[in-house]
Amino acid sequence: MVEVRRMVPEDVAEISRLRVAGWQAAYRGIIPDSYLDAMDAEADARQRATWRSKGIDLVAHDEKESLTGWCCSGPAGAAGHTEIFTLYVRPELIGSGIGAALLAATHRHWTAFDVEVFQLWVLRGNKAARRFYERFGYAPDGTVETYEYDGVAVEEVRYRRPAG
Repeated sequence: MVEVRRMVPEDVAEISRLRVAGWQAAYRGIIPDSYLDAMDAEADARQRATWRSKGIDLVAHDEKESLTGWCCSGPAGAAGHTEIFTLYVRPELIGSGIGAALLAATHRHWTAFDVEVFQLWVLRGNKAARRFYERFGYAPDGTVETYEYDGVAVEEVRYRRPAG
């Protein structure tokens, strides 16, 4: 069974390791290896320790309290819109229900605040993530942004779904 709780400051180092491992597993072949290989979980943790979200960070853990996933979400700018900023699961546990549990808990949390629309961004080339979100009712809305990673342009597609 997947247990979900709010993140606490003591989770930051493990979240950073999970984030870096998640990027390196999911984005290999989409984002240049040079960028992925240079990612540093310790540097990420130092930066993350000073960052405060206006939203909520939820983590999933196993029976030993080891973190297995993380979801960060918050206001998206437009009234009634919430954005899923991050959703990572330990690479070896993808497909085990952890991502689904985190996403469902995030939806439940924000629905209590009269959210009308959930949105998130997915790398165009990340077909597995796109299929995952589509199973939960998300669909691309036609908005695309391009970012550069070590000289390579990478597109992100915005997905949305109604709350409720």
